[in-house]
Amino acid sequence: MKKFVKKLIIYIAIVFLSIVILFFIIDAIGWSDHNYKRFTSKGQQSLIVGTSRAAQGIQPLIINEKLSSTDFKLPIYNFSFNVGESPYGELYFNAIKRKLGENNDKNSIFIVSVDPFGLAVEVQDGDKYREYGRTLDKIRHFYKPQIYYLFNYCRPEKWRSIGYQALHDDGWLEINVKFDSLSLKENIKRKMDDYNSYVISPSDYRINWLVETIKLFKQNGTVFMCHIPMSREMSEWEDRSWPDFDKEMYAIAEQLNVYYFAFKKNRNDYRTTDGNHLFKDDGALFTSDLCDSIIAVAQNSSNR
Repeated sequence: MKKFVKKLIIYIAIVFLSIVILFFIIDAIGWSDHNYKRFTSKGQQSLIVGTSRAAQGIQPLIINEKLSSTDFKLPIYNFSFNVGESPYGELYFNAIKRKLGENNDKNSIFIVSVDPFGLAVEVQDGDKYREYGRTLDKIRHFYKPQIYYLFNYCRPEKWRSIGYQALHDDGWLEINVKFDSLSLKENIKRKMDDYNSYVISPSDYRINWLVETIKLFKQNGTVFMCHIPMSREMSEWEDRSWPDFDKEMYAIAEQLNVYYFAFKKNRNDYRTTDGNHLFKDDGALFTSDLCDSIIAVAQNSSNR
């Protein structure tokens, strides 16, 4: 009996140690999932924030190259997640604040991506905010290793998506999909069927936390709000769900003395993978165009 117990203890110890070693390997190579690196990278001075539209559509590498001759503090980091994890609210605000850490730089640049879903609540949710109980709600620090996260969120089935999506060290989420007209139509239909099932309502709570987020950023630099372009179908859904969205965002930008770029009218210039997210090549083009807008207003400001 003693031999059996001893062997059992040894077996359990080996299994436990193997799991720990596996997690440390996964931690080292960043193969947990498409969020893990965001929780383990160092504090940042310049940030991109928003939902998955920003996570996929705004590429820090392009910004760092095109704005290299400006006085902005670079590199910039993409700290955007998705509509479930990072709609504007107290939870996302606190995560952003921890990510910034002790940022004493006054030349930082912040890109704040806005869209109706990230500033709304689902009517059927009532007073329950969808981000609570998810990943960001359970993260307490931004350093490695995140053992709690690995034990709770690292699943082998997620590794199958590694070739399909990759989270870069700068926070950009690269999605690799084939691009043809048939696939595009199918993807847009699938996405719109999903979105048409949502009934959203503009949220004063989320707008107030958007304002607080911008105020936080203004303490350390310049803020640029933007509305990333989408397909015609998604644009029509936004117009039905929140008809005066851009008008209200312009008003917030004017109130806070920041810049707002509404690229919605330029939707025909960019392709999407599903109506909502920019195809990665077009994301690079959009990011470049966004930089051109930033450079233009920065030059105008300096010439005043």
